[in-house]
Amino acid sequence: MAIIPNGQQFNTVSASEVLKETGSAFSNDKKRVYSMQDIADTVGGVDSKVSVYVKADGTPQENGVALLAAYADAAAKSTNNTTVAPYSVASFIDQGNGDYLINFNTAPSDVILKKNYYANYGTTPAQELIYRINNNVFANFYSFFITDIFGNPALNLTFDTSGVPVFSGGATLSTLIVGPGQYDLPSDLVTGQDAVSIVSLTGERDVHISGADIKVSTESNAIGRIFSGLDLGTEQNFFIEDGLTDVTFKNIKSRKTFSFGNVGGGGNMSGTFIDCEGGSFSFASHTNSHASGTFINCKADTNSFGSLGITSGFFEGCFINASSPDYEFQFNCFGESSVQNGGTFINCTGRKNCFGSDSENVIALYENCRSYGDDCFGSSSDKNSGTFINCHVHDVMNLNPFGKNFGSASTSAVDADTNQSRYYYCTATGDNNFGAAAGDQSSRGTYIGCISEGSGFGSDGVVINCVIGSGSYTTSGSGIIRNSIDGSYNTINLN
Repeated sequence: MAIIPNGQQFNTVSASEVLKETGSAFSNDKKRVYSMQDIADTVGGVDSKVSVYVKADGTPQENGVALLAAYADAAAKSTNNTTVAPYSVASFIDQGNGDYLINFNTAPSDVILKKNYYANYGTTPAQELIYRINNNVFANFYSFFITDIFGNPALNLTFDTSGVPVFSGGATLSTLIVGPGQYDLPSDLVTGQDAVSIVSLTGERDVHISGADIKVSTESNAIGRIFSGLDLGTEQNFFIEDGLTDVTFKNIKSRKTFSFGNVGGGGNMSGTFIDCEGGSFSFASHTNSHASGTFINCKADTNSFGSLGITSGFFEGCFINASSPDYEFQFNCFGESSVQNGGTFINCTGRKNCFGSDSENVIALYENCRSYGDDCFGSSSDKNSGTFINCHVHDVMNLNPFGKNFGSASTSAVDADTNQSRYYYCTATGDNNFGAAAGDQSSRGTYIGCISEGSGFGSDGVVINCVIGSGSYTTSGSGIIRNSIDGSYNTINLN
């Protein structure tokens, strides 16, 4: 076997030609002869023991039948006995700060260490927590680190001794490699207790699915599993059940309502989503939903990215689909109307009513995010202890006449946590920004280097190096203003 150096170049001749040296002795000495086996050894090949290849060489309907058959073949080559199952507890020791030493009556087998997983049983009362087994200390004793869904250590837990969840087992992956083309499925492609990755041959989004949906089931969770390069258009759904923490979804398009969530919407989306494109109510957006995974460079339509439920995941470079014909009316994304808006949002772009607006509790971090509408960034929320860094509201489409951004217009009398909100170097168009709306309870935040095009800033916060474009600062409250500019270009220092 010879490994071909990356810098080598090739010329070819037909099979009828005789290979002979025709150059000078100097040039001939630089030539090397390699076989096809050398090429295969260099670039690698498809191992038929763990993969299946299907190509679109028939009608779309024939290709769809072939795709389902190929998936069944790939599933037969995989194994998956990964489980989260309860084990009875003899005793436990609370070691503080989320660390617990648990002694099981029977030692779990094939325990997966240092891998986070969600479980909603194991404590009294039952609650959704994130468990991680750090190590087997000795005998039947295992060290657990347990947090809430936002990563905060779970303190003073009382365990249901009849069953604490343990993540165990393992999987042998197989891969279904799909050639570019149209595949009209005769029925839904539903994953089961298997560990099959489905990937486009080229790595591009050129596997076009029609006719039926793809449904990835909970029992399909397996470390390293990936779905990529699939285009389901606007007519087919890509449904995902809960608990797929170890699965990656990359470069997948499904613009139908409720894609990238449970059938009917919502669910706990805990996997990794990269360069995916959804429709309305996508990416864990519906009542009782939970966007707990990682979302990178994804786009969707209205009511997406963890709206109406809970957000605790990581969002980077995600945005509202500006190519949608009703883009002007896109709204309610990135944790809007959520029960609890946590997690991290970096370089994300929304429209109106985005980024934790109308939420019961905002605790998220927003950095370098943009919106193009009113009532964004923790406004009209009951509680707001979020952190907003270099975030901006722009009115380039003249769609934001009302303002009310950055913690303004809370509709509740709940004061808790509002004095913990932080705003650094943020800007907004319109009026009543930065906790300024009448009756607002979120004006107790800290604002540093922020600019409101119109009126802004509440009466009870800390305002430093800020600017309002019109009017004057409210001075009736107990707030502090330092080195800030009002609408008449006066420098204001109060209290």
